[in-house]
Amino acid sequence: MKNAAKKILAFYFNTWWAPTLFFLILLGCFTLPASLDPEPGMAAAGLLCAAGAAFLGIICASLYHMTQKRWAQGIINLLLLFVCGITTLLAFALFIIDPLSGPGRDDFARNLEIPADADVIAPGKESKAQPGAEQDAFQEAVLGALQVPGKNNTYVSGDIRPLFKLGKKHPDLLRRYLASSPAWRVFERSGNRFATRRWKIGPQWRYNLHGYYTQSDFPPDTKTKIPDFQLRLTLGLSGKPWAKAGKDTTWLNPGDRTQIAVSEENGMLASHCVIEGGSMLAEIFEQSGRPERRLTKAALDFLRAEFGPLAREPSREKIRRLLPAQSVIKGKPWLEIRKTYQPGIYDCKIRVNPGEPGRIYLKAFEATTGTPLSVKEIQGKTNEWVGWSSDPKEKFLSTTRFTIYEGEPGDPYAARLEVWFVPDSGGPEKKLLQRTFKIQGWQR
Repeated sequence: MKNAAKKILAFYFNTWWAPTLFFLILLGCFTLPASLDPEPGMAAAGLLCAAGAAFLGIICASLYHMTQKRWAQGIINLLLLFVCGITTLLAFALFIIDPLSGPGRDDFARNLEIPADADVIAPGKESKAQPGAEQDAFQEAVLGALQVPGKNNTYVSGDIRPLFKLGKKHPDLLRRYLASSPAWRVFERSGNRFATRRWKIGPQWRYNLHGYYTQSDFPPDTKTKIPDFQLRLTLGLSGKPWAKAGKDTTWLNPGDRTQIAVSEENGMLASHCVIEGGSMLAEIFEQSGRPERRLTKAALDFLRAEFGPLAREPSREKIRRLLPAQSVIKGKPWLEIRKTYQPGIYDCKIRVNPGEPGRIYLKAFEATTGTPLSVKEIQGKTNEWVGWSSDPKEKFLSTTRFTIYEGEPGDPYAARLEVWFVPDSGGPEKKLLQRTFKIQGWQR
């Protein structure tokens, strides 16, 4: 192994062209994917660091040649170093000059017209927190925890055995409860199933981006100042965490009392806590101003309180009694979208009853041409296992947020949204309902 490494180094330093070629290959491997993806991620960052080291390698090779009195090769390396520097500046112009010139216009909707006789619905207004709205129990528990001054003790007990008991002995009942409750969004990501806690924002159950909630999601209250925080509560129903576990992730077993790792992030103290219990787990992300994990403790206490009654009496009748108000309503199937803080990003609300276990998702098409819209984005963001019953009049709720990329703000066009259902039984997919909306694309 050592001999092979010596041979490679000797080849690298004894040829005038190898250091330059190695650098250009690494620079090209970084530039091409990074130019196609505005957020290239850790792989591209690693390639950039490697290219930087290779650039320094050209300098080292030139100095080595000169110390060996191989002046011609040393000078050639210096000239190639200059060429590589110019090449690097041109490559980085892709990320500096081009963005400064502003985003290119998306002309997808420029020549599209909304048919005058079409039944096209305008999206509703943005849903905002409202004073006096009915609160959900988890939101109330979080608010109560925030009103207690935080301490420096970061110990947490991971005792949520009622939840794990349900997951082990009655997994179908647990999943039916989660799918039927508007307080939980049950969805698929990368082949794994998760359930993330929703909040009630004003009178509506709403799913924020990736399930994170902050102080801005509470109704305004002049009497109570809510400290800055961010919180996400997710159940890994396939035994995998939703967020990538890192060196700052704290893993617990049920009943463990452990000191939670805390790091500084966005001006607050952040933690990622994962409690494992057999074939499933619970994870809590918390950002707050004090070392004590008040919101993590409140979330664990709430999980014990929510799932304890069903663990003691596991039945479908008990599920119905435990569901929040308005979880199941009678009426026609329903689909609506609302505007959000940016054109092209929409909150979606669906009421359906597929009659059997399975998940729904949205498809979107430009209404006049049938062109599919943002296929992967919409399917990934809107897929959800929903409740079901044998009574077709009963309807269960799904809410989420998605983005349509085709088009520009200020260029409205008609989009047909379809709700599709995928049965857990493996049967064929079927369309449950559709409506046509007047939408705009998102500004890249």
